[in-house]
Amino acid sequence: MIDTYVRFWTGFIDAQAESNRNLPAVAQNSTGQALSWAQDAVDAYDANGWGRHIIPGYRIDPRVVDRSAESARIVDPQNWDLWPLEVVETGKVVPGSTGPKCITAGFIRRDGVWLVSTLTFAQSSC
Repeated sequence: MIDTYVRFWTGFIDAQAESNRNLPAVAQNSTGQALSWAQDAVDAYDANGWGRHIIPGYRIDPRVVDRSAESARIVDPQNWDLWPLEVVETGKVVPGSTGPKCITAGFIRRDGVWLVSTLTFAQSSC
């Protein structure tokens, strides 16, 4: 499950860098609200001329907080100061896009495969 989550985020990072909302790594590792969020975010970045770049020290750090045979939940404290959303033309940081984020991801198991199904974001540490 942690591997699925990491593949989802890696896919999302690549999708936004390539401006490709349908990048297979995202769709293969997510469904429902999580997939919609990722695709909508890529579209919004394109429409607004935004981009992200990774600053050394940024990391994905998930831990499982609940798990059953068919569902699970993890939390992931990310520091978006190290992954800022910027206006590509000017390099200015988009207001409200940085700082600590506590990401809670819900998972479902479909045909024996874990998929990220929901994402919620809190503007704080976990």
